[in-house]
Amino acid sequence: MLYGYDEASAEVILSTFESITGGRPVMFNATGREASTVSEVLEGGEGSFNTCTVPFLMFLGYGSEEIRMIMQRFPSTPEIKRPIFCGLTSNNISWKIEYLLEHLIEERRAHA
Repeated sequence: MLYGYDEASAEVILSTFESITGGRPVMFNATGREASTVSEVLEGGEGSFNTCTVPFLMFLGYGSEEIRMIMQRFPSTPEIKRPIFCGLTSNNISWKIEYLLEHLIEERRAHA
């Protein structure tokens, strides 16, 4: 699941996933769906492609080695800001996107 990227950046990110895993991932766009829960975003519906100050990327269904490789090879360009990486959990699946984002920002501050 992506949050905070425009459509062109999302396509570059998806291509990176594809080059590492050999398959085209399904993307869930959470941008513009801040009032929805993670579960609702995963059930479908359209988000909007807009850049945000703090983007995040949630891994869904990837093994630890694939996640490590994706994080290492994440596109590094001036147009594509490195996201906060996270995974789906039994706790955060019921959180609203806006709450998840706040939590990720606070967690990043605590570990900086």
